[in-house]
Amino acid sequence: MFSRTFAKRIALFFILTCLFAVSAWAQSTGYLSGTVQDAQGAAMAGVKVTVADPARNLQIDAVTNSDGTFTFTNLQPSTYTVTVEAKNFKKYIQTGIVINASDRQSTGTIKLEVGALTGETVQVIADAAQLQIKTESGEQSTAINNQQLQNLAVNGRNYLDLLKLTPGVVVTTGFATSGPGGLGNINVNGGRGGKNNLTIDGTTNVDTGSNGTQHIALSLDNIAEFKVLTSNYQAEYGRSAGGEIQIITKSGTSQFHGTGYYFHRHEQFNANSFFNNANGFRSNLPGVLNNPRNFYRYNQQGYNIGGPVYLPKIMEKTKDKLFFFWSQEWQQQLVPQAARNSRVPTAAEAAGDFSNTFDGNGAKIYIKDPLLTGACSATDQTACFRDGATLNKIPAARINPNGTKILNLFRRFDNLPLNPTGINGYRYNHDSQQSVSYPRSENSIRLDYNMSE
Repeated sequence: MFSRTFAKRIALFFILTCLFAVSAWAQSTGYLSGTVQDAQGAAMAGVKVTVADPARNLQIDAVTNSDGTFTFTNLQPSTYTVTVEAKNFKKYIQTGIVINASDRQSTGTIKLEVGALTGETVQVIADAAQLQIKTESGEQSTAINNQQLQNLAVNGRNYLDLLKLTPGVVVTTGFATSGPGGLGNINVNGGRGGKNNLTIDGTTNVDTGSNGTQHIALSLDNIAEFKVLTSNYQAEYGRSAGGEIQIITKSGTSQFHGTGYYFHRHEQFNANSFFNNANGFRSNLPGVLNNPRNFYRYNQQGYNIGGPVYLPKIMEKTKDKLFFFWSQEWQQQLVPQAARNSRVPTAAEAAGDFSNTFDGNGAKIYIKDPLLTGACSATDQTACFRDGATLNKIPAARINPNGTKILNLFRRFDNLPLNPTGINGYRYNHDSQQSVSYPRSENSIRLDYNMSE
């Protein structure tokens, strides 16, 4: 059982956390306005207007001014309901008003009908197509909501891959690896790469030391909305000359909800690469190809849960005001790196025979015997190794058996005899491509507190 003092401290921590987040939220919250008139088109002042978010039990009241207009600012992304009430007029309710991050939406002109305030209601569902028309700002933007995020196939489950769905954005890099990847190869409306800003819940997530990397990354299942402002956005987003990428995390609601998931990817479901097939040389092991499909594996598992916060003995009504959302994900990845060409010992070289060994330019290599004095070159082979009549061959008695074993470790991957007419000539005789592990753990908690109207 919690003590009352401990519970009060926890409550104070939650409140302070929310207060510190207010300034950050201002750059990712929405704006809603409208005008109230009577049936003859005259402005109605002093009319009560209420905007509500049923999911979080949030309700905010306002009163129209002398022009009949009302304004609500700092609205978190959600779907809202607007209610207008005036004496001797029917109650007006408009539902389905979608506010995305940084949106400036308008209900348009609301005309009240004469009638009783109680018992008579005019209910309207917001026109989704009309909400797409920006009447309050000239910004160009693209928003991807949570439902779309759940249904889109995102390679590597990296949210930056969603940039490829945004008109005017050119991405010249891949985001197959989850994690705080780079932002340097993203061009928005012809702008330079590395000149974009990325925020999470209104707080910048760009490493200003490079302008090309992020501080943290989030699980795709922790994102409620992904939005990109490409041009003509407000001055408050003026940190960077390029695009404004906004990530909004999920928040808890008045009911408990949670999910668990597991995503798996394996190279057995992939086709081999073109060059692996083209260079599928036989290894020194009979019947074994040295260019198989590389390890390409994702194992991502996680869960999230959100809902109201109950604090014992104090703040009995916190279930209607204080909400949490907790997300945790683990990632195990094996991702192929760029292919490499290298030079490994041939079977003859591992046995000490360098009689057919050449350098990268095709010039014959001569092996000097350290026990002999004199020269060892193309013009004088006095001090070169010989095994009988074979020049540049080390006698078996002079070879350290441990060195032979080490060379054979490399020779296991020998796939192409050195040949001046071969694909790589004398320079390379081995192709390789390594898969690198990227283990990660991502943990996130968000708290929302409705202090008052």
